[in-house]
Order: sequence, then structure tokens, then C-alpha cells
Amino acid sequence: MIAISSQARMFDALASARRIDAAVYLPAPDFTRALAAAARRGAAVTLHVPGTMPEGSQRARGLEARVRELRAAGVQVTEERERIEHLKAVVVDGREAYLADRNFARDETLVRTDEAGAVEAAIAGAPAASDDLVLAGKAGAQELETQLVRAAPAGSEVFVVSEYANYSPLVRELLARAGELHERVIVGIGGVGKPLEHKALEALAAHGVDVEIARIAEKGVCVGDCAVVTSANATVGQPSMSEWAARFDGAQAQAVRAHLIAAVAKGSARKLDQMLE
Repeated sequence: MIAISSQARMFDALASARRIDAAVYLPAPDFTRALAAAARRGAAVTLHVPGTMPEGSQRARGLEARVRELRAAGVQVTEERERIEHLKAVVVDGREAYLADRNFARDETLVRTDEAGAVEAAIAGAPAASDDLVLAGKAGAQELETQLVRAAPAGSEVFVVSEYANYSPLVRELLARAGELHERVIVGIGGVGKPLEHKALEALAAHGVDVEIARIAEKGVCVGDCAVVTSANATVGQPSMSEWAARFDGAQAQAVRAHLIAAVAKGSARKLDQMLE
């Protein structure tokens, strides 16, 4: 089973859990407090975080502060140095797992699955994959998205949201099929000033792709009645980066699309050419 879920359901599960195993890039404040509260009431809580953030960076300082808070509460925190922990996953009592695309922040897309064993193994660094769920390196997660674009019938509408985007396999596939598909790509404002990302976005726009910039961190692709949600940005990635991606069809895919559209609207999307004026 794999389904779109909610923060309320996840936090309810954490509140009564006896054992929590998690991995996250930079734990959101509410998620941090939930893990700390669980540890204080006696639950066994483990958390894997990246140990390779640039020293002194804002993200590194934020992570250090949250790690101190969690360790003080009794959470066992492992700083991963052999891989970049970008998975954003939590397993509750070994029975159910939740996957996030934004560090378990407010109002984000959450995925729930009963493939808890596979998620638990992925947290420990062992990849796994099925037709609808990939728990692996960045390339594997991106391939699930790229497949949607590659298989789209001519004339299909393609809707892509990513916090960052450059010449990744997904972006290259969008460029290759730009003349056949109606493509709309929305990326986060943080990447516009980066030369490689700027160049990739301008290339998409030059190929007729509708490129917009918004204050977003969601990541997903929608094509027809199919959708993929992922933790992976649409960027060229490091092989050691751990990620996930999940595919949905039918009503669940439409729910993903509605959520992404709402996030884009909330993020005040603007056309790329307006941002560059």
C-alpha cells in the first residue's frame, strides 16, 4: 500500500509510537519537537541526518541546533558521512512509514506506505525499488519522474515542480520533448541566481516551455492521470545522495496535482522573464 497522507495522521502516529526510526536532511521545527517529545516519554527514537553540510553555513547551523535539542531529549542521532541523507522518511513501530518531500514541514505532501521494512532498510543505507516506490540514490528517484515525461503521448500536459532545477535527466527529457508536449515548469526562487540553473531555465523557456518561479520547495511531476512525488530536486546529483520517489495513478494522482497547484499559488508564482527584468 502507498497513499497520499497528512501531517495530522503522521503526528498522531508519532505521539503514540514506541519506536521511531527516521532520516531527514534538516528536520522541520514541528517534526523536531515531535521526535523530542516521543523520546522524553520513553519511546526509542533514532534519527539519521547528513554529516557533510558545509561548515558554518546557515543550514549547518540550523541542523546543529536541532541535533542538540534532540540529543538532549534522548534521541539517538547519527550523522551520516558516507552518503548525503536526503531521504526524509520516518518509520513508526516498524509497521508504517511516512515519506516527505520537504523535511516534514507544514502543509507539504506526505506519502504513507506499509512497506516499512524497505523504508527502514533505506534509512540504514540499503536501496529498494518496486514499480511505484523507489528508495535509492538520486538517479533512481529521478528516473521514476523522467519515465512519466518519456512515456507521455504527444500533446500531453506536463506539470513539473521542483525547488531547484538544472541539466538533470528530467530537464534534458523536457528539452527533448518540448515541441511535442505542453510543459509547465515551476522552480523555487532560491536557484534562480545560480549560473547552471539559470542557464537551464532559460534553455527551457527558449524551447517554448512555460517556466515560472515561486517560493516553493515541493518536488513532483504530473502527466495526465499519473503523478510522481519525490524528495529529489531536478538537479544533477551526487551518487551518494539518498532519495525516494513514489508514483500515483487516478484519484491519488489528481490529489497530488491539486496539492502542487495549491503550493504554487501560495508561493506567488511569476513568469521567468518577469523575474529577470
